[in-house]
Amino acid sequence: MGDEHRLNAILHGQAKDEIGRPIPWLGQYLARVAALDIFLENPDRNLRNFILDNDGRISRLRAIDFASSRFLIEFDANFPIASSNTTHVGKYLRQRHGGHHEAAFELLDRIGAIPLGVIEGIIHEMPSDWLPRDQMGGFFEVWSNGQHKARALRIKALIEHGWEV
Repeated sequence: MGDEHRLNAILHGQAKDEIGRPIPWLGQYLARVAALDIFLENPDRNLRNFILDNDGRISRLRAIDFASSRFLIEFDANFPIASSNTTHVGKYLRQRHGGHHEAAFELLDRIGAIPLGVIEGIIHEMPSDWLPRDQMGGFFEVWSNGQHKARALRIKALIEHGWEV
């Protein structure tokens, strides 16, 4: 079976183990991607933004394309928007693979725990033309004043209410 067919079977199917029980890892992974999309304000998630990364005999599901994220443009905007692709795709995947709130919460807790020094290190390691100075300053501000933690808490509340926007 080709990668595209395998990918479609994974995303559109309901993965089961050898005795017919749902396999939790897929739903957990997809819940983490959905939480990250919301955190980064990525409005255009679609099913073509997943690929199978073949590493020898193992294929790994990967989420790609966060380029439209508006993380620093409108940091505390009313996102997610009910009509966005991200909202529709997230709802579809949760219906297929479960909500897995605990996995989304774990990801948000990890984001909240990232110290400013780590963010500074990542940004200073990037080539200087990858990120404009005002955006660099925006990342530093978001992390130094705790906005990233407040945003993670707001998203957790959204998830607790069934991901409803």
